[in-house]
Amino acid sequence: MKEHAGREPWIALEGADAVTALARTVLGLKLTPGTTIEEAERIAKELQKQISGLTFARR
Repeated sequence: MKEHAGREPWIALEGADAVTALARTVLGLKLTPGTTIEEAERIAKELQKQISGLTFARR
């Protein structure tokens, strides 16, 4: 979980080095306006528990 300059939380998906096309990048999830820091942290923790990987495909 990260914060924009205005303290707006967002979730960073890091550690994508295993996917060459995404090496040294950060994917970000924008949260609904008004999401609190506490809610964002809870969402990030739940994502960590439930997601085992990332699929990336170009069309």
